[in-house]
Amino acid sequence: MSASGLPAPVPNDEAKNKLGCSSCAKTEVELSRCSKCKSVCYCSKDCQQKDWPSHKRSCIRKSGTSSNKPSCNTGNPSHMPSSNPNSDFDALRWDSELFMKGLTSPAFSKYLQACFILHFDLLRFPRTDKPFIAQITVGNEPQDFRDFVKIFTGQPLGNGNIKGMVQLMSFYSYPPAEAAETQGWKRQIWELERERLLRRDDAAGLSVGIVQMTHIETYKCLAVGIIIDKPALDFVRTSKTLKYECPRTGKVIREVPLNVATCMEYLNTRIRDDLNDKMSLRTEMRPSDIKAIRDANGPRAYSDSYATLFLRGKMAREEIYRPLIRWTTEDYPLGSEPEVGGQA
Repeated sequence: MSASGLPAPVPNDEAKNKLGCSSCAKTEVELSRCSKCKSVCYCSKDCQQKDWPSHKRSCIRKSGTSSNKPSCNTGNPSHMPSSNPNSDFDALRWDSELFMKGLTSPAFSKYLQACFILHFDLLRFPRTDKPFIAQITVGNEPQDFRDFVKIFTGQPLGNGNIKGMVQLMSFYSYPPAEAAETQGWKRQIWELERERLLRRDDAAGLSVGIVQMTHIETYKCLAVGIIIDKPALDFVRTSKTLKYECPRTGKVIREVPLNVATCMEYLNTRIRDDLNDKMSLRTEMRPSDIKAIRDANGPRAYSDSYATLFLRGKMAREEIYRPLIRWTTEDYPLGSEPEVGGQA
């Protein structure tokens, strides 16, 4: 702990170009990690000092002990992430600070913000003084697509655990009136994030929303405030399409219209390609995850399982599943599932 009461910064070369400053969101600079929680990064001592009033409420020591409540919440203390290694939240590694780290990753944050900008039409109607909420449903899929194919087509699986990853399944918004009048813990999350924004010099015209992540199997949720930042606004303002580039050559290999569905697909692709788990979204496949995939291609395809329903919707939208369409029978064709970007 430094003399000013702030945790001493810990330089970390790995943070450069992979994360953004947790205060000003600046990237492509040398960053230092908070020495207490090792999760948030800053580009300068000034940014760390500006952010400390908010971050100290969620700064968790590496040992996991802290008297401060996290700035993320589930709205129910009994549903907070558990220390049980077999719990659903630990399987997803949904520690609040780890998810916050994902939100500050340029590979993740800009396109998640783009979903908000496109869905809520924030370029024309910025909402600077009222909350707006989107619920993103997430599920687990194998990180190796060959395992997905085996499960979907009913092939036998080998022994041992199947490595998995979090995938974004759907994006729905709360009705505007309901979101604007939100109270309680969600309101507190929004106010904390807005306080963080207003301490910045470039806060004028920027909005703050709430991401409510809901797991498709457990229905447990984690709500996090999100600042809709200038780089994401500029990206949506100037881009009509979304381009996929070859990692080795930088050549554009695919180009699609820019909308909520394609941004979600792009995020899912980046998570799939994150082999070193820099976004902390790797997990283990559970029996219920495997069952949802098996059920997506058989008599239970139209069952009351939300996991299967949303998976089929995702498969109908995203390019990677296109070769599997021939494996779906005439009785259970893909394409009749709900689209993303609706209203809850």
